[in-house]
Amino acid sequence: MIAIDPNAEMLRAADACEGVHYQHGAAEATNLPDGSVDIVTAFQALHWFARDEAMREFHRILKRPGRVAFAWNNRDRTNPFDTAYANLVQTFGEEARIIDSGKNVAPVEKPLEQYGFSAVTKGVFYHEQRLNRDGIIGRARSTSYLPQEGPEFERLREALFSLHRQFADAKGFVRFAYRTVAYRGDLR
Repeated sequence: MIAIDPNAEMLRAADACEGVHYQHGAAEATNLPDGSVDIVTAFQALHWFARDEAMREFHRILKRPGRVAFAWNNRDRTNPFDTAYANLVQTFGEEARIIDSGKNVAPVEKPLEQYGFSAVTKGVFYHEQRLNRDGIIGRARSTSYLPQEGPEFERLREALFSLHRQFADAKGFVRFAYRTVAYRGDLR
């Protein structure tokens, strides 16, 4: 398996996994040889790619037959905690309001077909993540558009502690509900 990222710092931070080769590159320029991979995957990322250039690159590096698979986790927002968390996150600046607006990523089926992929399928899967108070803070810290330090982070942390006190169950956990949307397409 080859994991590619354009950010050298992210590559350095990646945990070493047996059988995974980490390499600098981008979706639009992977630096991989022609016809060298069986499947291209991107999770929580396709919407960041320059779509035309990335799809050309995927065609170039995929063996025939080949496959692409893309997925996003969208918070389901069907329970009061998810709604309160979303409202809190959106108080932390314009980027947070845009990214965490609750809108799903644009549909992928038609664009994948337009890029020459066939047998395009979509799956929707529901799951949840149970987090204690420290887990909520860790989750927020893993979100690039939220403050990571300083007075704004302290304000965020106190607000998250308050949400935890309000919504935690008897064992001290809150439930983040997700709706994962996954797409697959074949290249013949």
